[in-house]
Amino acid sequence: MENCLGEFKAMPEVDGILQSRASGAQGRDDPEPFSGMEIALTLNGSIRSTADPDADVDDLCYKQNNVENLRKLIDTLKQNGMPPTVDFVSAKNLDPAMAELWLDSGNLLGNLTYDNRRVIQLGAEDFVADISEADDQLAAIWRKHGQTMKYFRYPAFKRARDDSSRETVERYLSKAGYITVPCTIESMDDRFADIYCKALEEGDNSCASLVKVNYYPVLMDTTLRARSVARELAGRELRQILVLYLNQLTFDTLGQTLAWYRRLGARFISLDQALADPFFKAAPGGGDPTGRTIVRAVRDEQMSLGK
Repeated sequence: MENCLGEFKAMPEVDGILQSRASGAQGRDDPEPFSGMEIALTLNGSIRSTADPDADVDDLCYKQNNVENLRKLIDTLKQNGMPPTVDFVSAKNLDPAMAELWLDSGNLLGNLTYDNRRVIQLGAEDFVADISEADDQLAAIWRKHGQTMKYFRYPAFKRARDDSSRETVERYLSKAGYITVPCTIESMDDRFADIYCKALEEGDNSCASLVKVNYYPVLMDTTLRARSVARELAGRELRQILVLYLNQLTFDTLGQTLAWYRRLGARFISLDQALADPFFKAAPGGGDPTGRTIVRAVRDEQMSLGK
């Protein structure tokens, strides 16, 4: 357990949140701290139908790649009455059979570029080519399953820094018929996932349970801070867009997470309903419509807790 706790302390923002919550929690005295919140669930990532330990030697969670996990995910969404959920995938890692299963279930796929690299890494022209390559691969699957809406998400939610590069990318997205999808609540499930998978691999059920216990105070803090920042920016309650990452922790806790949000007062809506919020059309001051402003402000606040 000492090693397990050390993993949390190695993440300053996580350790800061847990320390803060222990000393007097934000939202703890309110039985429904999310009351009035409308949240659209989105997913990032893809899984393959088989695990390859040689190809994934550096991935502690490689065993999550199996059909059973995808079916578990689909069943959980259905059992909880969730609207069609958009999963953003990097086409390079796309498993066509798994994509077919996902779309057959009534859920949707979004474009996270081909190689999941940021525009600042590639430059605007190569970034557009990367989106286009993914577009070519996804187009046939979309047509086969009747998906007409085209959703795009920037890797790491980061657009180009300079106006010229942003215009180049956004011109392509507009011409290709894409809707750019932001995120306002970025869960830290990906930060916890490696600790969780390592614990499962070593048969350390106590550590695996501790990951789950500590995950929810962090998600509580992130959600409440996102709500507060959004209210300051928009001057009102904002429809939120939550992202969870596809990993073993998410597969094992999604049902609990959805019930947890609802129990604390939140209501789940479709992504299209969330995107209809005028904030995402033109953020205050002509700001970044990707919602990065909210995510960045929340992370800055959380990092300050760990100092």
